Amino acid sequence: MSQDLEAIADVLSVGLALIDGDGLITYANPALATLVAADAADLVGRPFDDPDIGAGRDGRPAAPEDLPFTLVRDSRQPVHGFEQEILDPSGALLRVIGVDMTPRLDADGAFVGAIAIAQDVTVRVAARHALEESAERFRRLAENAPDGMFVQQLHPTVAFTYVNPAMERITGFTAEQILADPATLRDRVHPEDRATLNRLLAEPAGLTDPVDVRLTTADGQTRALQMRGAPMFDPTGRLVAVQGALIDVTARHEHERTLERTLDDQARATQELQRLNELKTTFVQAVSHELRTPLTGILGFAELLEQRQLPEVQRTMLASRIVASARRLGALLDDVFDIDRLDRSDARLQRRPVDLCALVRRIVAASDAPDHELALVGASVTVEVDPPLFERAVDNLVRNAIRHTPPGTRVVIEVQDGPAIVVSDDGPGIDEEIRSTLFDPFVQGAGSLQRPRPGTGVGLALVRRVAQLHGWEIELLPAGSSGASFRLAPRSH
Repeated sequence: MSQDLEAIADVLSVGLALIDGDGLITYANPALATLVAADAADLVGRPFDDPDIGAGRDGRPAAPEDLPFTLVRDSRQPVHGFEQEILDPSGALLRVIGVDMTPRLDADGAFVGAIAIAQDVTVRVAARHALEESAERFRRLAENAPDGMFVQQLHPTVAFTYVNPAMERITGFTAEQILADPATLRDRVHPEDRATLNRLLAEPAGLTDPVDVRLTTADGQTRALQMRGAPMFDPTGRLVAVQGALIDVTARHEHERTLERTLDDQARATQELQRLNELKTTFVQAVSHELRTPLTGILGFAELLEQRQLPEVQRTMLASRIVASARRLGALLDDVFDIDRLDRSDARLQRRPVDLCALVRRIVAASDAPDHELALVGASVTVEVDPPLFERAVDNLVRNAIRHTPPGTRVVIEVQDGPAIVVSDDGPGIDEEIRSTLFDPFVQGAGSLQRPRPGTGVGLALVRRVAQLHGWEIELLPAGSSGASFRLAPRSH
């Protein structure tokens, strides 16, 4: 080497060595001597691959065929990135040097030696080792994680490059199946959720937000899975892969649905309690009014009877009215008690042949409705029913028509061959909002308590229960231009 080149080499910050064809160092600059912890003069004449200079890799001597000079000599090709550990006299690691070596050939192409460049790569190697250790820790963490973890490559082709054992457990597919074909899982995603995943991949910022998808596992079960991902970009900023986690949230979704159903049930129960409380209030008000009316009459007539100077005719009339009011009061109490009794047990019916026309005539004759026009239509029809119970049901239908229509209303009771009984009136009709609950106990239309005969709200409920016991049914016929019509007939099968 010329003096000028040697002067330049002496001030280089990287190590430089000239090696002859036998592998002996013919020149070593000061930087190389520093790197290998030796004097430059002592290095000249020694083999570059001398194990005393370094300890190979990871504290172990490298095999001769793996040493840089041997590789360059045999291949006539450069060697890059050979790493060699330099130990101090105690055997502790001093540093790691990286060696790049190029062959020297004469004019005929014969190998005559090599040029070696060496530099301290201790920091780089430590960083690589740290990265490898970190990757190993991540691998151990991923392998033992309860949640699924995956890496999906998006470019140049779409493919899973890693899945952990939990992914296998959650999906039911082996890692080999998932890695071999990305469609293994993609085609199992619920069709309604695929668009969501595609949108997230098109907008990688949204990947960090958890998204729930439904997936059919290998054994055919549909599982609810929550996915959260982290986008991976190349140096140009292109999205090239996604690191993600997959959590089985099926049980949580089931618990949420159970909670929702429980809350819905509680809300319905609360609404039902409110409805029952309103019905109770209405019932108490109605019963109070209905009880007070006959009691007031009984009390008034009884006080008049105490006046001994009344003629016998008037006393007889007052006694008759007391009896009528008492009967009205008894009928009211019977309705209230019977609706409860008939709902709690199966009454034993005493069926006998009954002429429906005769039954309706008795009801019309006994009705106290001088301000209504009652009409009976139809011929004699005989049915097998419990006479007292069935008569009370028909009576309730007639009284309901009288009670909820203004004076002067015409009420028609038609006996049909079906057999059937239809009670119609030309009054104001029934409010639409109560038509569906009309046969429930204590249901009354708006303003019922302001009518002259408000009722208790149990009459139609009693009619329905009596009809059911007889195998009949009561229905409110579709609304016409005016009034209301009820049809009592055997149940159609």
